[in-house]
Amino acid sequence: MEKQLIIDIWKKIESYQKIIIHHHVMKDYDALGSSFGLKELILSIWPDKQVHVVGANEPRLTLVPPCEALTPDHWQGALVIVCDCSNTVRIDGEHWHLGDYLIKIDHHEDFQPFGNLSWVDTGFVATSEMVIAMYEVAKDFLPAQLTEKARLYLYYGIMTDTNRFHFIHAQQAAPLMKRVSILLEPGDLSPFDITNDVYRYSESEVRIDGFIKLNYERPIPQLAFIKITQNVLEEKGWIFGEVRGKVNSMMGILGVKVWALFIENVIENKIHVELRSSQPTINTLAHQYGGGGHRLASGCKLENWEIAQALIEDLKVVAMEE
Repeated sequence: MEKQLIIDIWKKIESYQKIIIHHHVMKDYDALGSSFGLKELILSIWPDKQVHVVGANEPRLTLVPPCEALTPDHWQGALVIVCDCSNTVRIDGEHWHLGDYLIKIDHHEDFQPFGNLSWVDTGFVATSEMVIAMYEVAKDFLPAQLTEKARLYLYYGIMTDTNRFHFIHAQQAAPLMKRVSILLEPGDLSPFDITNDVYRYSESEVRIDGFIKLNYERPIPQLAFIKITQNVLEEKGWIFGEVRGKVNSMMGILGVKVWALFIENVIENKIHVELRSSQPTINTLAHQYGGGGHRLASGCKLENWEIAQALIEDLKVVAMEE
């Protein structure tokens, strides 16, 4: 069934001259890597197609090309593909619904199905891995190639979404490693060099990591969390973008099953929450609070600190679940 679904996606791509690729807001290297990797893969087959990756640009993620900003008329008659996004609220870009046909490709749980054609599979560690699976199917009936750029972008997505190959379950490991070997087989990509390029930290980021490790709260043995308020950001001279993504500074504490990072963002007037777990399911709770994500890695945005405290109380219950 999955192979036929992928074939159906390729048939749709073949039938459109103009293709616009979206991904989720607050983007990461899987959102970007899958988008630009798919663009490269499509152009390797049909170099004359118009393929655009759209959305806001994230200044911290400079290893991929910048996204495009298009006028609304570009979506007329276009095929729209949304990568790595579980619900429409989190799609980066406001014009995704103006296209002629919509395809969803995602590895998060399908809390909000959307699209004329949807391929959602939580068995993949990253949407970038799903793009490699698309290549595996396409190469049997299309002149598909994974260029060096495509392979690099997809490696970024897989490496970062698994936190340097940490978050991989037993049933995912063998198929994933076979697909990673496809990226590395030509011998022109160095995992050592790529890791050093991606995981570079400013002086502030190093100090943020230390601050979190020294100041997290542990109301029960199974839960660790920290609140980074605007006052803390101003006092330390940090910005929101530097703190975002630092939730795993609390990973690996003996006895802790769930850990959470709460960051105040005064520009959006929201509290950004990053949730992680070593065992209890947390994405259903994130969904209840307007977010989503994976079973063990999720997030949401909250209106105020009172709601954040309510979430902490709910996390206590979840963290104690066997």
